[in-house]
Amino acid sequence: MLAADTLLRHLGIARRRYFVISTYASMSEPLPEEQLRQFGLRDEFAILSASANGAPIRLTRDGRLLFRNAFTNDPKGTVAVRNVAWARQTHIDAIKSRWPYLASLGLPNS
Repeated sequence: MLAADTLLRHLGIARRRYFVISTYASMSEPLPEEQLRQFGLRDEFAILSASANGAPIRLTRDGRLLFRNAFTNDPKGTVAVRNVAWARQTHIDAIKSRWPYLASLGLPNS
């Protein structure tokens, strides 16, 4: 396996035998201290799912929640704006279904 990002096509090897995968993440604004306390969150953390279809979730030092669980095949090596919007909505839907109390959480950064 060779991980060379979108530059692989410029290396001249394995032509038409690879595909370009883009992964997507969304991050919230910093959660207010009150909300962090309400959910029992104090320190930064990261959760990696044991499931291949699971989503890494992280609480950053500044109190932002980061979600990553969407990907697309982008053969041209560029990410379409519609794919970013789709990934953001995928993250929002997953949050609402798993943690209804975070339904109002905004994800302005995707």
